[in-house]
Amino acid sequence: MFKAYASSESSAKNEEEKKPIVPSSSSSSNNNSANESTWLENKSFSTEPSIVPFQQRSIISTKSDPLIDVKPKEEKKPIAKPIQHIISKKQETNDDVFYIDRRRDRANITVQYTHGVPRYGAKFCNQRPLGSRIIKPSRKQRIIRYFHHKLEDIDNQSSDSLVTVDNRLEQLNITVREQPHSFDAWKELIDYQFYLFKTNGQQEKLTALYKKQLSIVDRALELNSNRLQYRLLKLNIRTRSHLFDHDTLLNEWTILIKDCQKSSDDRTINETWFSYIQFILNRIEVFSIDKLNDIFIQYFSTYAYHIQTRSEKERRFLLNHMIDIFQIWTCVLRDAGYCERALGLYQTMIELHMNLTTDIKIDFSERLETIEKTWDTDKLRFGEQIEIENPISYIDNELSLLSEHENHLFNSTYQSWILIEQARIDFYQLKILNHGIHFHSKLLQSLNDSSQIDNDILNISFQRFIRPFIFELNDQRQFLQLIIYYLYYLNGLPQLTILQEIINKFKISLSNHLQEQLFIDNEFIQLYSLIHSISFIRTEKNFSMEYISKVYEQIISIPSLKSYQIEFILLYWYYLAANILELKQQNPSLSKVRLKSLQTIIKKYLSLEEYRTCLRLYTHYARLEYEYFQRINEGRRIFDLCLQTIRTNSINFSSYDSYGDLCYWLSTSLICEFNLNHLFDNMLKIILENSKFISIDKQINKEKLCLSITFILNKLFPNIQFNDIITLVIDCLKCRKFSKWDQKTDQDWSTYLRQNIYVSFELLFIFLNYLYLLNDPFDKLHSIILNSIIPLINEQRNKINQTIIDYILRFYLSILWNELFIEHLLFNQCTNYLKQLLENIKWPSIILLKFLSIYTCFLPLYGNYVKEYEQTILSYKYNQKNEYHLITKMFILQMNLIRHVKIQKANVINEKLNSGYEHRVRHILRQLIQEYPYYVQLWLFYEYFERYSPNNNRIKSVLYDAMQSCPWEKTLYMKSISNSTNDSEWKLFLNVMLKSNVHILFSLEEFNMLKELLDMKT
Repeated sequence: MFKAYASSESSAKNEEEKKPIVPSSSSSSNNNSANESTWLENKSFSTEPSIVPFQQRSIISTKSDPLIDVKPKEEKKPIAKPIQHIISKKQETNDDVFYIDRRRDRANITVQYTHGVPRYGAKFCNQRPLGSRIIKPSRKQRIIRYFHHKLEDIDNQSSDSLVTVDNRLEQLNITVREQPHSFDAWKELIDYQFYLFKTNGQQEKLTALYKKQLSIVDRALELNSNRLQYRLLKLNIRTRSHLFDHDTLLNEWTILIKDCQKSSDDRTINETWFSYIQFILNRIEVFSIDKLNDIFIQYFSTYAYHIQTRSEKERRFLLNHMIDIFQIWTCVLRDAGYCERALGLYQTMIELHMNLTTDIKIDFSERLETIEKTWDTDKLRFGEQIEIENPISYIDNELSLLSEHENHLFNSTYQSWILIEQARIDFYQLKILNHGIHFHSKLLQSLNDSSQIDNDILNISFQRFIRPFIFELNDQRQFLQLIIYYLYYLNGLPQLTILQEIINKFKISLSNHLQEQLFIDNEFIQLYSLIHSISFIRTEKNFSMEYISKVYEQIISIPSLKSYQIEFILLYWYYLAANILELKQQNPSLSKVRLKSLQTIIKKYLSLEEYRTCLRLYTHYARLEYEYFQRINEGRRIFDLCLQTIRTNSINFSSYDSYGDLCYWLSTSLICEFNLNHLFDNMLKIILENSKFISIDKQINKEKLCLSITFILNKLFPNIQFNDIITLVIDCLKCRKFSKWDQKTDQDWSTYLRQNIYVSFELLFIFLNYLYLLNDPFDKLHSIILNSIIPLINEQRNKINQTIIDYILRFYLSILWNELFIEHLLFNQCTNYLKQLLENIKWPSIILLKFLSIYTCFLPLYGNYVKEYEQTILSYKYNQKNEYHLITKMFILQMNLIRHVKIQKANVINEKLNSGYEHRVRHILRQLIQEYPYYVQLWLFYEYFERYSPNNNRIKSVLYDAMQSCPWEKTLYMKSISNSTNDSEWKLFLNVMLKSNVHILFSLEEFNMLKELLDMKT
């Protein structure tokens, strides 16, 4: 980077004299807003369009001007002729390696200011130096010049075989030179190195990548030595690189945590604590539950102090982060075997804030003292409902049965303790917790033999394990978020689609960490079944359906949550429906029993006076019958009953609040009729099982649906033409911001739609369905989607509107899939439609990527589009935000896994066929785990994939790597010990568990006894 100096008017003039001035007829070549590539490709200096008189005068005369007279004189008028665009061009030479860039440099590193020479008693000189901008005569003039090396012209530049240089890299380097204090610019430059090095999991390239990133961070720290953000960024890269000793990293993290307490940047403080906790969680060398317990105590005590010194808005921001960290801590305790402690934390927090909105508020410390006094008593905690008449005799009986079962399992081998350990886990989980029983002093004294009870379960001290992690919430939304986290802890949440829809009603936002976990869980549900039939029930992984049902009923009855009662009822219904679907494959008889109980629960709520005419609940009841239980006729009957209610009770549906329910009922009925939620399942059946395709026209009644749409639109927009309604909706979506001055009347559709963007997108979804039902050609629908709706989606997309936007894309893709089979649409045409859609959508749409991942399995194995699609969604342009990385890589994994399964199914018929995609799937899984090693769901799926692969010798190494990255997960230890083949291995795993303080129900005395028996046996 070089500075250009123009210190006087004469120097600028002499510079002009040396350059021949050539007029140009093209104005675009000298525009300041020209694209970046123009500047990069131009090897000469250039100036802006000349529009001031002195440059026109310079065409006439190139001689040197006389000396400047200090006396004021009259300014000459310019020659009256059209202003021409002039380019001053320097003779190009072979040694020219610079180009000019006039963009502003906020850091003033590459800027040289040149001021005009004043005249006494007159205005400033109106002649401006080369490169300056047009200025007013009364202001000082200033020129800004930037000169940058042209990398492609430097012969002596050192080449690096591991990295490629492109225009984007040059622009990022220019940006950080011009804005050295911009953290986002440095962060983008560092993240971009990953796409330049193209590591592909190779250790040599990974090491070079991390060293390059660290060198960039060091350069940023030189210019921003006092910024906490850059220190955190550097430490995160050092932690991720695995190039440094864990003791060194731990010391650096400790110093950074101490320093961040002095900062006022709450966002960076939150990120620092989250990264520090992740470092402790994902390093087996430094991990232990006791150490983590102390770190979380330090976190909550620190934030309790910060909250007292912050404003109301800042306090709410910090509390939201505390709730997120609280959720991480409880899930770690659950997965490490301390389920009772985590459950006690949630029960205490909920009981403290159940009456958050009541008029009479008791002091927080008083409420906490009340709970502490009743902690070691038989008082029922939140979620507990004991239906056993005599718990003491029940526990004594179950303990005796457990003892007999352990004697049967013990066979004097090292693996026998794993079987006994699992039996004890089932005892505490299924027999104690699921029945709402917690141990207390009075209960233990009444038991015949309490020595069989584990000490860590008996001695859950309130002061030691509960009180340090409890904090006070400020508003109801935080309490709602805590309830959702509690349901997630119990595995009591429904599928992701309906969960997102209901969370939007709560107007809360889950943590990014939890959203990614929910996304992974949702996608892996289908992938597990592709590899092998699932043998576990996700919805009852830790707690039984009966226990979770009691929790839901108590949540629904909380007085302070009365306004959100319908949302929790729907969560309850959909959780039970998801549980029934899982049981349908493994235990059909039990699923039928639970289906009848669900219908009884639904009718119980619908029979209540307040919900007897609730259109929203009836709409979801029909959706459950239609989608989950595949009872199409029953679902249609309930939808028709809703329509009849709307026709007869027109008074109840005459306000704008009820209009939202009408749109929701109509859009939900269309979603069910077109079977949009089962689109991907049907696609996989056609690809993997060669099932017969059923066209949309055979599934729906077009005339009936058209009548329903017409009736609702006439009710909502009486005396308004169809095209005028569409225009109104689109105009409302084009308006980005809404002001109170835009509101014309209290009852105004324009105001309502601009305030409720979700309803506007619902109307667009209804219009698209209506056009299809009127037999409009597919090309017209494609044009409307591409040219009218996609731009609106790009502008207005957010978390609240995401659900209905996904249904718009589902509908379009469903019609495209139908055209491919019924109308004999060529694959080439279908691929072109999808490419246009992929290019115009400005974010990685989960629906579109999922469709493409399945659709590409129809195309040739080594087709150009398959490779192009994979390169596109893995490119930097498609992954500029960090949250997009997981989404794109997940669907690349799905695409290759579906191809692998498809070829494996063909192997049954032709044994000569071999799938090369097995190694490709394994490679993508390793890359995914390398970037997200802290998600145990990825490791468990990797182990599941290797378990059912032809060569399952890799299971042990996968589990070993998984334990190193997720040392808190007890399941990984149990699986590893089950796969061990000798005594030394299981002793090693046992020692690691003891060091990490993972909860083991098998006592040390029993281990010593088992060791002696094994020694005697050998």
